[in-house]
Amino acid sequence: MLAWAIAQLAGALLLVMQPTLPEPGLFILAIPLVLAAFASSRWRWLAAVWLGAALASMFATARLADRLAPDLEGEVVEITGTVAGPVEQENGRHRFRFRIESGTFNHHPVSLPAEVRLNLYDPLPLNAGERWQLRAKLRRPRGFGTPGGFDYERWLFTQGIGATGYVRDVSQARRLTEAQGQWRADIAARVAELASGSAAGLVRGLATGDRSGISDPHWELLRLTGTAHLMAISGLHIGLVAGLGLGLAGYFRRRFAPNRNLAWPPLIGGVLALAYGALAGFGLPVRRALVAATVLLAGLAWRRNVAPGHAFGFALAAVLCLDPLAPLDTGFWMSFGAVAAILFVLSGRRPAGSTLSRVLRVQFGLFLLLAPLTAAGFGKVPLVSPVANLVAIPLFGFVVVPLVLLALLFLWWTSVATLLLGWAGTALEMLVVFLEWLAGLASPLAPPQPEPWTWLPAVLALLLLAAPRAWPGRFLAPWLLLPAGLAFASPWLPAGGNVPPLALHFLDVGQGLAVIVETPAHTLVYDTGPQFGTSDAARMVVIPFLEARGRQPDRVMISHGDGDHAGGLGSFMRRYPGAAFAGRSRKPGELEDCAGATWQWEDVEFRVLETPPGNGNDASCVLRIEHEGFVALLTGDVERRAEAYLVANDGDALRADLALAPHHGSRTSSTQRFVEQVQPSLVIAAAGYGNQWDFPKADVVARWQAAGATVLDTGTQGAISVRISEDEFCTSSFREQRRLWREPAAHHHGVCRRFEGSGK
Repeated sequence: MLAWAIAQLAGALLLVMQPTLPEPGLFILAIPLVLAAFASSRWRWLAAVWLGAALASMFATARLADRLAPDLEGEVVEITGTVAGPVEQENGRHRFRFRIESGTFNHHPVSLPAEVRLNLYDPLPLNAGERWQLRAKLRRPRGFGTPGGFDYERWLFTQGIGATGYVRDVSQARRLTEAQGQWRADIAARVAELASGSAAGLVRGLATGDRSGISDPHWELLRLTGTAHLMAISGLHIGLVAGLGLGLAGYFRRRFAPNRNLAWPPLIGGVLALAYGALAGFGLPVRRALVAATVLLAGLAWRRNVAPGHAFGFALAAVLCLDPLAPLDTGFWMSFGAVAAILFVLSGRRPAGSTLSRVLRVQFGLFLLLAPLTAAGFGKVPLVSPVANLVAIPLFGFVVVPLVLLALLFLWWTSVATLLLGWAGTALEMLVVFLEWLAGLASPLAPPQPEPWTWLPAVLALLLLAAPRAWPGRFLAPWLLLPAGLAFASPWLPAGGNVPPLALHFLDVGQGLAVIVETPAHTLVYDTGPQFGTSDAARMVVIPFLEARGRQPDRVMISHGDGDHAGGLGSFMRRYPGAAFAGRSRKPGELEDCAGATWQWEDVEFRVLETPPGNGNDASCVLRIEHEGFVALLTGDVERRAEAYLVANDGDALRADLALAPHHGSRTSSTQRFVEQVQPSLVIAAAGYGNQWDFPKADVVARWQAAGATVLDTGTQGAISVRISEDEFCTSSFREQRRLWREPAAHHHGVCRRFEGSGK
């Protein structure tokens, strides 16, 4: 069964990684061959591959068909439906999933996705399970199109969410019926009322699955120590609850009915796991965990001595039948990867040594074998993860989760529930103190984005290291780790021939600006993107992009103090205190003034052009970058006055091959005289997709195009990378890399252009 499950997983994975879906007829035509393969024990795995790919194709086709129609993008529609799940609160904003029953646009019925995710910025007494009639502005699923960060579009795709948006005209919203099954919301409200202390958000997250109360510092600490999985109600928590039910029921059976072989302990464990899953909202990770737990508990109930490998295979195959798109979810790999790693580490070994030594061996094996998955899924490998989990997992399993479960049973008894939740909170507060100390010992490794030729040998090497000593070929492990080791060390090694002498990356950070300028040995960050509530683009997009490339900034320049350009400055100062910070800021003395700055990295010259004094748009630091005749011009938010000033004082220096459209392509910038003076062949506008100002403006784009430039924008193309070689520069964009779940680029612009030394 294990071989079948692995083959089914391979088929699903092969399908979901394709840029487009194959024709359904191909799967139908293959049925005779599949039946023949299934009849042969030697080729049965081909049938499993076909099943995995066919189910994944069917589910993916349904998900893509359930997206918002393009002609309704950005339109306000009237929808009727049910609030699905808890209403999350964050920084004055509410966010919730809404299951749509019907919708109208301009008083005409329209077809809408089955489920959408909405934001609410005005007060509205929403509760889970209530039916409402709302007006909402919807858009197709879309996230930041920058590599390295969280793939929001993929997450929406796996969750079956066909549109996002926000509620409009709150005064016209109408509650149609009260909540059906209000018990979840009542329990969540009761827990929120009784839980207190700095760890109250963590307690609420474990009790009800509502993680909106967990603070950003706590999330960051959990990520830095590799313990964030403990707050996602999934396999570990469902397994703990099922195990507690199984153990307690087994104890009472042995105590009061020792001579009867009853099957109700597994049943009790399953019922408790099901109840906890219902309280958590039956999310996809919970459903996957319940399927796996059901397989294992059923084996116990039928008194079958099922081998661990077969049980693992049954659970994996069942989950893939329930959710064939699960391989797109990092949680799927971490859950099944952890179980597979434990089984592998313990296989072929006698239970020699103390319990502590066996636990340490398992924890070390988990760290080794899950390191590639951790690096691929989160971009970091926390070096302190083995020690952190060695303390955190038993604390959760034997103290925190049992206390929370007991508190849920005694919610009707206020004093007891408060005491139990308080003990759980105290245990979590102590854990936070320990994790803070641990996080200060070593920073997580942030390797560059791995290539298959590095991580495939590394996975094999880690398997050999974790295998029993009798396994052949263990001496090959260090050599197989060598490619990954070189990739890890690449930021500190001399630049090779494949590294371009100059590269510029215009990141998609929404309505804002962040540009990364790379030379072989140095990195410049020009602006840090906007702020989003309690977070910012630096933490969500820019820093993950740098870490995915194995880069650290040598210099951070802020063009001016507007929030869409300097929103992530604080995150950069905390993350990279050794970098040089310069630019224009609204806080006097916060940054070294950029005026007149010049420097050289390798063969690349940097010069800040003079702009009018002040700290507004027209005072933006305009940066001229030159390499052997190629010139790039980064213009910040300069407007008409500053453009005229630049033309009058630095006219010749404005000639460029590549230019950033000033002020995101606004009509207050890109005057005719400035455009004629710059005369670039490529213009890039940093503008958010579907932004309310409609940047870049159509007439501004036409003005640059009339001057001979190709105009691209980050909103439709995603992050745009420009790499400069000896006599040409080549352009590529994030959305040109097709994926099933990703909105493609509007046009393909991955081309190379020659330059003729415009800066000379």
